[in-house]
Amino acid sequence: MALKLRSIRLKNWKCYQNQEIKFNLNTDKQIWIVFGQNGFGKTSLLEAIQWCLYGAKVISDSKLLDHFNRVIVKKNPNLEISVELVFEHNGDIYNISRVAKREIQGETVRAKVELPVINKNGKNIRDVPEKIEELLPNSCKEFFFFDGVEIKRYAQRIHTKETHKAIERILGITELLNLRHDVEITRKKLDQKFNDADSANESLRQVKQKLREIQENIDIKTGQLEEAKLADQQAEIDLKETREEANKIEALQHKLEQLKDL
Repeated sequence: MALKLRSIRLKNWKCYQNQEIKFNLNTDKQIWIVFGQNGFGKTSLLEAIQWCLYGAKVISDSKLLDHFNRVIVKKNPNLEISVELVFEHNGDIYNISRVAKREIQGETVRAKVELPVINKNGKNIRDVPEKIEELLPNSCKEFFFFDGVEIKRYAQRIHTKETHKAIERILGITELLNLRHDVEITRKKLDQKFNDADSANESLRQVKQKLREIQENIDIKTGQLEEAKLADQQAEIDLKETREEANKIEALQHKLEQLKDL
């Protein structure tokens, strides 16, 4: 079973104040890609992994002072940084951590680096450097990890088009460029669809407004019709009463004529 990195925890390391990055191991893929814009911490992440494993062999104690978080160090000059790695290998879980503290003595500032700590399945083990060398030999520090700076160095060593194409093919850069092109086209199509949707929403809003106005007119006309029906019913009642009164008057008129004849 291959050695797999499960997580990285960084504290006060460059741009990372307190962050844990976890990797998905539920996959048959053997490559993890960390990508982002320039200056967003990719190389800092690489350096943190190398320093945690190999210490001064990759970053000297004097240069380590540049890796303390600049924002926090202004508030706390005696700042402490730490990097913690969790690996999985042959069913065992390895936890490797290294801590350094920024100390001020008069006008001198130095980084006091502690020895790394490693435990296997929750139990601390001895001979830490030898165990790390067993898991990840020191020779891996130059070739096991890649970032833009390392790739540029390799390209400078063997400056040929064939080498560049080989590196791009192995690392999948060509596929990534094609993927980025496809993503850009898809994004433009989505933007167009969003614009069309906005236009359709505006048309729908106008139609809804007209429907509301029509409904209001219908409600008004319906109210007027109900009032007209009530008035018509009242008029029928008044007409019936008037006819009854007229019939009474006509009967009385007839009787009056009979009295005149008598």
